Order: sequence, then C-alpha cells, then structure tokens
Amino acid sequence: MAVRLVYILFFLLIYSNQVWGQKICGTTEYHNIHQKKTQPETKESFEKWMSTKLRERHLELQRARVSQLNQVVTIPVVVHIIHNGEASGVGANITDSRVFEQIDRLNKDFRRLNSDTVNTRPEFLPVAADVEIEFVLAQRDPHGLPTTGINRVLGSRPIYDLVHNTELKAL
Repeated sequence: MAVRLVYILFFLLIYSNQVWGQKICGTTEYHNIHQKKTQPETKESFEKWMSTKLRERHLELQRARVSQLNQVVTIPVVVHIIHNGEASGVGANITDSRVFEQIDRLNKDFRRLNSDTVNTRPEFLPVAADVEIEFVLAQRDPHGLPTTGINRVLGSRPIYDLVHNTELKAL
C-alpha cells in the first residue's frame, strides 16, 4: 500500500510540473510582440508616425469632399393644398400645373438659375451661389406607397391663420 502511494505521488509530481509549466494562452505574449513592432520607440518616431497618419487622413477627407462636389441633393416634398371643396383650379384649390410651376421656380432660386441673377447686388456677389439643392414632389409616402406628392385637404374655414391654426400644424 505504501509503495502504491509512493508511485502515485511520484507520478503526480512528474506530471504536475508539465501541467503547471505550460502557458494557458499566448494572447498576452502576442500582444506584447505586436506592440513592440507597431509602437514607435522614441518621441521623434512617434511624431513622424502620427504626422504620416494625419496626412493620410487629411488626403482621404479631401478625396471624399471632391467626390461630393457637384452632387445635387434632391429633397422630396409634399405640397398640401387646403381648399373649401372647390374644383381643381378654382379658388384655393390650385391646379397640379401651378404646383409644378412653383417647384420649378423654387429650384431655379436654389440653383441660382434665374435670369435675373445678373441683377445681384455687388455686396452679395461673393456669397451668391448655386446651393446644389433641388426639390421634387415625393413619389412615396411615409409607408412606402406611391403618391403624387400633392395632398389635397378639405378645410373647414375660408381663411387660415398660420400662427394660431391647429389644422395647419397637424399637416
């Protein structure tokens, strides 16, 4: 029995050294090696490395800006026409063609395409510009369904006050 106990203890002693001597994970060692390779050793080398990274980032941002130049942003809009039951084209119930004309006029204003741009006052010339925004009538409603972008609403009064009217605010 004592011999058996000696064998078991000897066996545990030999193999416990191998079990406890092994590393569980090489992550820490790998991280340290990787950090030595990528981390600058001196302040000067760090500054050089950082300035290179900043230059690369600056060039990347410039390329992105250039690719966005001359890209017109299109904004879908919905026109709400509040009327008192008149037929289209009568009174406040303006025609679709009138809506199209107004969208066209709005686009000319925002794109600086009006014929009267030659009359721009000299003090405004440095800031007068095509803002590269165009408006179009929405083709889809918030639920993804097709729409003309013109919403005709039967109103309940002949005149609307934009400040105090809750009907208009609900649209």
